[in-house]
Amino acid sequence: MTCTASPFTSRRLRVTKVKPCCSAVAARRLSMAKLLSAAMLWYGARLVIGQQLSVGQFVAFNMFAQPVAQPIMRMAQLWTKAASLK
Repeated sequence: MTCTASPFTSRRLRVTKVKPCCSAVAARRLSMAKLLSAAMLWYGARLVIGQQLSVGQFVAFNMFAQPVAQPIMRMAQLWTKAASLK
């Protein structure tokens, strides 16, 4: 299934209408990323409250986790696209 967009123009703003297949995939991807972030925050907060991790360590981990997670998410997206082309 391919996703295409058809542009609509107004006076000052160019709006692109996205077909439902594109928005559903994007929404699923976004919700998965938010769920993972929420789980990391919850688990990290539990470790901080239990004094197994300092607040500084938790902040540093979150700062390093984002740049590591983004390429992995992109590879998963490419894998999904490649699988759908077969």
